[in-house]
Amino acid sequence: MLAQVRIESIAAGGDGVAHSDGLAVFVPRTAPGDVVDVELVTHGRFARGHIVALRERSGNRVAPPCLHYERDRCGGCQLQHLQEQAQLSAKRAIVRDAMHRIGNVNADVPDVSPAPSAWRYRISLTLAIRRDGTGRDASWRFGLRDYEDPEKVFDLEDCLISDGHVLSAWNEIRAAALLLPDADRMAGTVRWLDDGAAFSLRGGSNWSQQFIGDFARSCPSIAVAHWSPDYGLRRVLWDTRTDPTEPAFSFTQVNPGVAEQLHADVARRVLAHNPRTAIDAYSGVGEVAVALARAGVTVTAIEVDREAAEFAASRLTRPSRSVAARVEQALQRALPADVVVLNPPRAGIDASVAHTLNATTPKPRAIVYVSCDPATLARDVRRLSDFSVASIQPYDMFPQTAHVETVCELVPSQ
Repeated sequence: MLAQVRIESIAAGGDGVAHSDGLAVFVPRTAPGDVVDVELVTHGRFARGHIVALRERSGNRVAPPCLHYERDRCGGCQLQHLQEQAQLSAKRAIVRDAMHRIGNVNADVPDVSPAPSAWRYRISLTLAIRRDGTGRDASWRFGLRDYEDPEKVFDLEDCLISDGHVLSAWNEIRAAALLLPDADRMAGTVRWLDDGAAFSLRGGSNWSQQFIGDFARSCPSIAVAHWSPDYGLRRVLWDTRTDPTEPAFSFTQVNPGVAEQLHADVARRVLAHNPRTAIDAYSGVGEVAVALARAGVTVTAIEVDREAAEFAASRLTRPSRSVAARVEQALQRALPADVVVLNPPRAGIDASVAHTLNATTPKPRAIVYVSCDPATLARDVRRLSDFSVASIQPYDMFPQTAHVETVCELVPSQ
């Protein structure tokens, strides 16, 4: 079915939103103000639109600079075709809509805090690895996926949102492809650290020690490498870092410039409540916990990743401490606390965490919730029914994409 629609806004996920005959229509790679002819595929009360023709061009549009964005339909970015201010406005609206529609909160959402740089900010890049053929006749693809056909992997020439050091390490890996394990499908992640690159390979089997040694010599920028074969536990292949105690692959933000601003904001919001004690839940390597401890707060950091929890512990002094456990298992024992920081993964907090915080006495003076998904943030704000939103601040942690990081401060309702 064909229709002509005018794009009204940007939805979570980055698609343009229009309406046609009572259906909400989601059209990828469109801008508010575009008029497009689309082929509709209906799914109940909404439809997906595939562009047939762009009839009127929005003033919010720019030419995407990445060669892969249109040519290869790269799914890594969703908003390169929007000017920067339009991206920030869209993300603000996404947060506001989620809080209203899912959280049942009419919150005042300020402008999104922009990133210091909209390009070359990512210090981590995960690529799909595909092999066609065998032996020296094999051809390799190291790339990202088509946004409408995830099985289609194109060969990456450049990624304009990734740091140059990360891409250089990937080029070394690409040049040494014949030394990789015997497999047609694998995935890898390169993260840039202070003293070199970290490479994590997932998949494959029968990687001989000789090939591993040759691969290491072919990739001089890689300081630490891990391998998780198809069947077996993760192996550390080598680690030449000067400080090998810092976890190479525990969760850290991919945009250091924005992460520094965000962590400072979280610490400021916590300290504004004059806490003696605080819990940093989902603490990672302990950036916020360490900042609060240095300000004189007694902190209990909780992190399920044992390596990250142990590293956080090495940076804290008693009476502050780091606990390696799931938050839903350790939170009750760590309470009461004057302030609780929540920084969960994209799935948000477990329902039991909200129940524990609602039920605890005395209640924390504040909960500072850091979220990378407005929908799960809004859901969890609704679950935290004994608390009210005091303030919200979105951050553009991921320019050119539809993702947005948000700091939400909650205080007891009564």
